[in-house]
Amino acid sequence: MTEQVGDLSPLQEKTLAQENFQDLLSVLPSSDDYFLPMRLQAQSFDLQKSEDMLQKASLPESLWSPPPIAPTGNWKQEMPNFISPDQIPMEFGGTMTDPDGNPKSTGGVPRRLRVQYEHTATMGRGSTLQLGAHEHHEWQSQAPTGTMSGRVGDLSSQQQEALARFRGNLQDLLPTMPKADDYFLLRWLRAQNFDLKKSEDMLRKHMEFRKQQDLDNILTWQASEVVQLYDSGGLCGYDYEGCPVWFDLVGALDPKGLLLSASKQELIRKRIKAFELLLKECELQSQKLGRKIETAVIVFDLEGLSLKHLWKPAVEVYQQYFALVEANYPETIKHLLVVRAPRLFPVAFNLVKSFLTEVTQKKIVILGGNWKQEISKFISPDQIPMEYGGTMTDPDGNPKCLTKINYGGEVPKSYYLHNQVRVQYEHTATVGRGSSLQVDNEILFPGCVLRWQFASDGADIGFGVFLKTKQGERQRVGDMTEVLSSQRYNAHMVPEDGSLTCHEPGVYVLRFDNTYSLIHAKKVSYTVEVLLPDKASEEKIHGLETTGSSPAQ
Repeated sequence: MTEQVGDLSPLQEKTLAQENFQDLLSVLPSSDDYFLPMRLQAQSFDLQKSEDMLQKASLPESLWSPPPIAPTGNWKQEMPNFISPDQIPMEFGGTMTDPDGNPKSTGGVPRRLRVQYEHTATMGRGSTLQLGAHEHHEWQSQAPTGTMSGRVGDLSSQQQEALARFRGNLQDLLPTMPKADDYFLLRWLRAQNFDLKKSEDMLRKHMEFRKQQDLDNILTWQASEVVQLYDSGGLCGYDYEGCPVWFDLVGALDPKGLLLSASKQELIRKRIKAFELLLKECELQSQKLGRKIETAVIVFDLEGLSLKHLWKPAVEVYQQYFALVEANYPETIKHLLVVRAPRLFPVAFNLVKSFLTEVTQKKIVILGGNWKQEISKFISPDQIPMEYGGTMTDPDGNPKCLTKINYGGEVPKSYYLHNQVRVQYEHTATVGRGSSLQVDNEILFPGCVLRWQFASDGADIGFGVFLKTKQGERQRVGDMTEVLSSQRYNAHMVPEDGSLTCHEPGVYVLRFDNTYSLIHAKKVSYTVEVLLPDKASEEKIHGLETTGSSPAQ
């Protein structure tokens, strides 16, 4: 019999039914037919021993008093009070042994954990073994896929297999690719962490993009005159490893002038051409140096960055541009060096940050007030224009290297093709005759930027910005602090836009004023946004200021 409930012999049933336990039932933790058989079994259904065991366990003082410590000499006799002798090894006073008679019952306990080692080496007499650069590289070759660089010559076995499968999956595309070597294919695999499905989808979309944009011929395409003259930037020099360097002078741009003189598509295409030019230069450098050059350095000069650059249509161009770069030119950026960053930079960066991958964001380096010295850590001085702290000049001695870099500037209005850029507004309201419309915007901390766009229908409208002096109630204009004085705008002819940096928290009121018109109500369409600074870059800028390496003001 198993001596469990439902499998007791008649004698065991009789023992269980004895009255000996009646006086203990009220203090036992359980009195069901599972609890008692377990205790009886522990004493081989010896009624007297089982009763003694239960009495000891049920003493009320045992709930708070420490159990008595048995003399060390008779512990082997005491242990059967808790465990049946046939369940105790002979080594501990019971009768259990291993099948071979071993009284210690060692069969169920492993003597040591078996370990599989990865490396074996012989140390010579009087020598040492060092895991230096070479040995460390050999160790890495046994590591999982994620620890390898994923570049030609540094692939794990899993990455090699993924590359072979990737190439096999793309047999239909290989003849039309700009390059079909391992360097090209690995760019897409690294961008998607060697996920074959995602990598293939990304590359196939890029090939569609190449076809739509005619990228095979884009280097011979010429932008319009105004874009060539006023879209800043240019290829100038190489870093210490021979990677090409592109200077992007964001602060020198006239965003509104360009968008009034050219289409958004043309401006983005001009930027795409720049990336194709960088890839072409990488190829030429590879041939010249006899080793593969795959990446480029981009220097963002933010001198002159101001609120005009936060104009929504201009920001949208950069957002679309960065999204296209991430989708079509993965693994081509080595460093993004930011120089002369003003305090407005954290807000501007926060507007485009979500369009950059985490990998790209980690390549951004913000240089402080001594940026002319710091930039030489990345690029040799003879490859940097004198304007940026190096020794390079144009053949005529010009320190700005104007033959290589376009410095942009304000676009003359003679280039304007239209008077406005089409805008989608989020809100429409009617301002009654002799009244005003107040739009509240709560600013929680300083450094945020309040940005607006509006247009009126049929007649002008007054507009100003004010800061409330009391919370939770509408205030008269005279009771509020004037931030931007109210003026009348011909917003029915030319839509208005603007922005301001909020230097203190509070409720900022955009006030549309029609109090001067006692006859006509005005219909107003508007969009208002609060732009938050990127906290990480804001802390970086603050740190540069604290250490005395102040960014541009």
